[in-house]
Amino acid sequence: GAFVPAFSAGMPRASRAPSVVTQARFLRTAGSAIRMSGKQEAVRKRERKGRRMTQCASGGGAESKFAQLIADCKDWGLCRFITINAGGAVLETASPMDVGLNFFEVPGKGQYATLASADKLFECHIRLDAAAKATFAKEAAKIGGHDLYVMRLKTSDDTILLSCMLQYDPAKGPGHYFDGAVEKFERVQSKWGNEASLS
Repeated sequence: GAFVPAFSAGMPRASRAPSVVTQARFLRTAGSAIRMSGKQEAVRKRERKGRRMTQCASGGGAESKFAQLIADCKDWGLCRFITINAGGAVLETASPMDVGLNFFEVPGKGQYATLASADKLFECHIRLDAAAKATFAKEAAKIGGHDLYVMRLKTSDDTILLSCMLQYDPAKGPGHYFDGAVEKFERVQSKWGNEASLS
């Protein structure tokens, strides 16, 4: 007959080591549970982000206006953020506009707003006292002449703090935007006007 290891010969069938089939079923079940857990966590993160945006927008003053502006722009998709340092540096980076938004106080400097991706690989900090207004424009690119769609945060004397423009589709090239992006930009521009106070 078949060889039976001595240590298991007297053991009840139920107490022996699980078969390969049983182990495979267990792994499939565990994998499904992990995938479901991941989906549930993603849903919870989106819900938490939505609650934070709602809480910010329900605040007062500059916080409320800024939060409402970002909430209105959240479905623009991929955008390019540009800031120019007076010392000569220019920083450009890209991120979807559907980012997290938080406010915090810096002693001696005032209130800041933080735009951040969930993984924190993108973060942008804006001093609310300096961001006096937002402007919206469709303009020709300096190189190439294609249309640009740009929102700018400016100081009261029109110094540009931050530019945020629709990112073109890299697969198609400059001037060719992702489906629906231009219409969504124009919808926000129609609501806020070409220039809007944030104070």
